[in-house]
Amino acid sequence: LENLAIAPTVAIVGTRDPSDYGESSTRHFSTALAKQGFTIVSGMAEGIDTQAHRTCLEMGARTLAVLGTGVDVVYPPRNQKLYERIVEQGLVLSEY
Repeated sequence: LENLAIAPTVAIVGTRDPSDYGESSTRHFSTALAKQGFTIVSGMAEGIDTQAHRTCLEMGARTLAVLGTGVDVVYPPRNQKLYERIVEQGLVLSEY
C-alpha cells in the first residue's frame, strides 16, 4: 500500500464494448505504462477497464480499481476473479 501512495498513476477507462483495436491499444498502453512504474487506475467495468487491470496483473504491476458500488459488490459479476486478483495484488476503492 505504501508503494501505491508514491507511484505515478494514470487512469485508463473506456467503452464496455471495445473493438479489437481498442483492446490491443489498451494492452499496449497498459504494458508501456506499467513498465515505467505507473499504477493503472480504472473502474473494473466490462471492456477497456477490465483489459487495463488484467494487463497490469499479468505483468505483476500495480492496479487500483475504483468501484461505483460498495467494495462488497462485484460488478459485473463475471469480474469476480479479476476482483479477487486486484484485492491480492492491488487495491480496490469505493466512495461507499
